Amino acid sequence: MGGLVGVFGKDSLVIGGLVILVILIILGAVLFFAPPSIAFFSATQDSKLVVGASLALTGKAASYGVDIQNGINLALETITERGDKLNIQVLYDDTASIPQTAVTSAQKFLQVDGANVIIATGADEVLAIVPVTEEQKAILFTPIGGSDKIDGSGKYVFRNREPSKLTAYTLAEFLFKKHLSKVLLLVGKSSASPASYAQSFTEKFSSLGGLSENYYYDEASPDVRIALTKAKDNNTGAIYVVAGKDKDGADVVRQIKEMGFSGLVVGGPALDTTKFFESAREASEGVIIAVAPVDTSAPNAKNVLAEYKSKYGGDMPFAAANAYDMIMLLNSAAGKCVENTDCIREYLLSVKDYPGLGGKTTFNSSGGVTKPLALKVAKDGKFVLYKLG
Repeated sequence: MGGLVGVFGKDSLVIGGLVILVILIILGAVLFFAPPSIAFFSATQDSKLVVGASLALTGKAASYGVDIQNGINLALETITERGDKLNIQVLYDDTASIPQTAVTSAQKFLQVDGANVIIATGADEVLAIVPVTEEQKAILFTPIGGSDKIDGSGKYVFRNREPSKLTAYTLAEFLFKKHLSKVLLLVGKSSASPASYAQSFTEKFSSLGGLSENYYYDEASPDVRIALTKAKDNNTGAIYVVAGKDKDGADVVRQIKEMGFSGLVVGGPALDTTKFFESAREASEGVIIAVAPVDTSAPNAKNVLAEYKSKYGGDMPFAAANAYDMIMLLNSAAGKCVENTDCIREYLLSVKDYPGLGGKTTFNSSGGVTKPLALKVAKDGKFVLYKLG
C-alpha cells in the first residue's frame, strides 16, 4: 500500500476511490429504478408453473369435471411424447360440485402449493373463486363455464368456452327460421349458466318477433309436467331445455317425451355429454343442440382424438377438447413467462385464431373467446352434425 501511495500520491487514491464510489451509486440507482419487464422470462431447467385444478370430480357436475381431467392429462402426455418441454405441473382436487368447497380448494392450492393458476369447472364455482384469485393476482381458467357473467369478472379470469349469448342467439334464429314462433323455455333455477342462456334467448327471439315463456324447475328434482300440459294446449312449437347439468337436462327431456310433446326440442352444451345419453336413453333421439364442435381438422387432431378414444372409451367431448387446448396454451405461456401472471395474462390476450381441438380460438379483452358454432342432433346415442335444409 505504501508503494502505491508513493507512486500516485495519497490525494490521487482518495479521488480515485470517490470516483469508483460515485459510479457504483449511479449503477445501483439505475438498476433500482429501472421499470420491471413482464414480457418474457428465462425458465430454468426445473422451473414449472404450478396449476391447481379444482374440479368437480364427484357430485352433480362430475361428468364435466372428469372430462376436463381427461383432457388435461391427455394434453400433458402429448407434450411429453412430442419431446417438448413441460413447463407446468398440474395438481388435482375434488370440489364435489360445491362452490364453497371450490373456494377452499383454490385457497389451498394458492397458499400451500404455490400455484399461480387455478382451473375450475362450471360457472357457479368459477364466480365463487374469482375474489380469491383476483386478490392473489392468479390466473383463473375454466374450459366450460357457461354464464356470460364470467367474462370481465376479474382481470385474471379466462374461459375457453363460447358465450352463452352466442349459443342462445343461434338457437333463436334457427327456431324462428323454422317458423316456430312459440317457444317454451324449461330453465334450471339453481345455476348461473341457465339464467344467462335464457335471458339471451328471450331477448333475441323477441327481437325477431317470436313469443317465449320461461318455466323454472328445481334441478335436484325436475318436474315440468304442468308447463308441458300448458305448452301442448297453447300449440307451442318448440321447447328449449336450458339445463344446469346433463342429469337434470336428461330428466326434463324424458318428461317431454313421456308427455307426448311432438314439437322440436333444443338445448345447449350442457347436454353434450355421455351422461346425458345414459340418463335420457331413447328420449334423447332428435334433440338438437348448438355448440362449438370438436374440430377434427385441427393440427394433429386425428392422432389426439384416436388416443382419447383408446384411453377413455369414447369420442372426445367439448369439455375435454377445451381443457386440452387450455393446457397447451398455458404450457406455451409458462415457457415464456414462468410464474409471472401478468405476463401469462398478456400472452393469453394475444392469442388469435389458435387452431384448437375445441375450435379456432381468439381471446377478447374480457378473457372470453369467440368460436364458430354448429348445430348437432342426437342420433343413436350421440350428437352428430345437423344438416340444415
